[in-house]
Amino acid sequence: MPKYVSVAFEANLDTHYTYRVPENLREGALMGTRVMAPLGKSQRIGYIVREDPDAPKGIELKEIGSLVDKVAMITPPLMKLAIFVSEYYFCGLGQALRCFLPAPVRHRATDLGLVHVVKIKLSGPELEDLYKKCSERFWKKRNLLRCLLLKAAAPDQKTPLLLQELRERAECDLASVRALEKQGVIEIALEKHWSLRDDEAALPNVPPELTEDQKRAVDLVLEKKNEFAAFLLHGVTGSGKTEVYLHIIEEALKANKTAIVLVPEIALTPQTADRFRGRFGSKVAVLHSAQSDKERHNQWWRIREGHARVVVGARSAIFSPVSDLGCVIVDEEHEGSYKQNGEAPYYNARDLAVMRAKLENCPVVLGSATPSLESVRNAQIGKYTLLNLKKRVCASADIETELVDLNQEVLAAPQFGLVSRSLKSALANCLERREQAILFLNRRGYVPRLICPECYETLKCPSCSVPLAYHKRDNQLKCHLCGYTAEYLPPYKCPDCDVNLKPAGYGTQRVENLLHALFPESKIGRMDRDTTSKRGSHEKILGDFASHEFDILLGTQMIAKGLDFHNVTLVGVLNADISLNTPDFRSGERTFQLVTQVVGRSGRGAKAGKSIVQSYTPEASVLRCAVSGDWEGFVKKEMEERKEFNYPPFSHIIEIVFRSKEGKKAYEAAAKVQKKLAALSEGMTGYFYMTEVEEAYPAFAFNEYRWQIHLRVSSVMRAMETLLRPIKPFLKNTSSVKCQVDVDPV
Repeated sequence: MPKYVSVAFEANLDTHYTYRVPENLREGALMGTRVMAPLGKSQRIGYIVREDPDAPKGIELKEIGSLVDKVAMITPPLMKLAIFVSEYYFCGLGQALRCFLPAPVRHRATDLGLVHVVKIKLSGPELEDLYKKCSERFWKKRNLLRCLLLKAAAPDQKTPLLLQELRERAECDLASVRALEKQGVIEIALEKHWSLRDDEAALPNVPPELTEDQKRAVDLVLEKKNEFAAFLLHGVTGSGKTEVYLHIIEEALKANKTAIVLVPEIALTPQTADRFRGRFGSKVAVLHSAQSDKERHNQWWRIREGHARVVVGARSAIFSPVSDLGCVIVDEEHEGSYKQNGEAPYYNARDLAVMRAKLENCPVVLGSATPSLESVRNAQIGKYTLLNLKKRVCASADIETELVDLNQEVLAAPQFGLVSRSLKSALANCLERREQAILFLNRRGYVPRLICPECYETLKCPSCSVPLAYHKRDNQLKCHLCGYTAEYLPPYKCPDCDVNLKPAGYGTQRVENLLHALFPESKIGRMDRDTTSKRGSHEKILGDFASHEFDILLGTQMIAKGLDFHNVTLVGVLNADISLNTPDFRSGERTFQLVTQVVGRSGRGAKAGKSIVQSYTPEASVLRCAVSGDWEGFVKKEMEERKEFNYPPFSHIIEIVFRSKEGKKAYEAAAKVQKKLAALSEGMTGYFYMTEVEEAYPAFAFNEYRWQIHLRVSSVMRAMETLLRPIKPFLKNTSSVKCQVDVDPV
């Protein structure tokens, strides 16, 4: 019962503040509890982050006004994780804590899950006797008594009987139920009840026999089940990584512990969740941002109160309030979508998964067919234990992979666009056999840009320095960065050359039209941001494809990984160069990962599979390694190049971006910080490299000019202590210049 507590507020403040706790609030003023406390001239919501035995001397303390919650919302292990997030990702502790509670949980009452339940107070024979004595004139009462008799005799008689459910079954009004309560037959009470929706039910599945590689991997992880250990599970696509996860989680549940499973894309969550529900039933909770506020609120409280023991979700699921954590799983650990963008803190959920497992003393498994080079390096130096699954579970399925030169196709068959002759023939054969195909193109819209045929200038967004894409379905030009839209009203002229701009390139809409023309009898589904904007659209598209409503599924990177359809025997990568030509030192790694993951969607059942990868640069070693499945060769070459220039994983990058509506002010703020960092770095130990002030990419976005500084350091914590915290006042947002510090950007 503390007299004084330290409170952190949801803002990028450098410190937390000490308050006196009124005597009537002391019993509930525990660490992790939210409180209303005075800050400046207003009352603000904050988090108790520490119980202070004594008050600071010489300071008159203000009192906490009230408790926001009846229970501590942040558990002690999560508080430790929040402190790490604050220190590593350069943000205030309250700002970090804000990530741990979904918005619906922060804004809604803690008792939202309360529902009316009916408790039967009489025995079965007593109910039966009452039913027999009840006249048929009182049909409502007889209906109610019959429903109560059925419930009392049912195998699930211990599960709550909802008042609403009873009324619907008995076809009666509330007054009839209340009449039975007055007679002492039943009792109506308010209780928390977390029922599954109809679409959350999953058919139970039978665990398959593990292969030798799978069994070895499971055994090695379970040897460390009561201590922290990090494992990198490298398994070729279709090698059964998910089954390894399921066996590890099963053992954790047997020990009365819990598990967290992270998946990179919301689109993957429904299919993954079904796999886990099929094994663990109602113990599974799902968390992701596409859920309604009510769903997220209820799922979070199911987890918090121990009704759900396995959490499956996207990156924010790493903050789930589970207790007695037994294992953490990160599927497709290489994915960039684990990195938080948009608002601070800019954390990486994969790295936080490792830290959370360390803080809670349990194993963490990072799984991928194409692990990130950071994880590979950690395995090489002994921080992680490498586990290998070298063979597909379905050994009878062969995959033939072909690399097609699009330069030759443009000359030989321009009428087919991005569908090469080889791919067209393979699609025709696939459709004839009543099998399915997945086609991947990481460009949505109809065409990605309008370009000048003479100077190659493009029509750009007025708010961003990126090309506008043409979307034919709604006849609009759209910016895929800020969301700007305008009606498509050609012709558009180049201001320098005074010639009409021409549509250039292919997006998913254009390829969909082309496929309809080439295969008019086939059914084609498209999955990109345009077709998945509505709630439930991910599930519907994937469900339709699973039930063969579509013959061909065309999509962007949301279809590139994790999907498991046994009737898919053909995969086409329409243009593998899109990710290869980006101005980023990771472009080769991303391309290898993307192509390998997409190719792995083919031949996952007993039928043989075929994959066709199309490129304008088929001689690129990255593509040749991806097509041949030479992971070791790619890693060796890429590691050598990274080491030569001291890029990650041989260093850490800290990116500092300055934004302003006035480009000069953003540049001057960046130059001032660059000068101070140069002075501070003179006595710094360890590796350090800093770029000059340079334009960020894109240089103009959301109506703001952007300048940046890149640091490469051997230790983030040392850089924070030596460089960034001493100049924190210069890194704060002002009315004219905004500053963003991003640690380990991807």
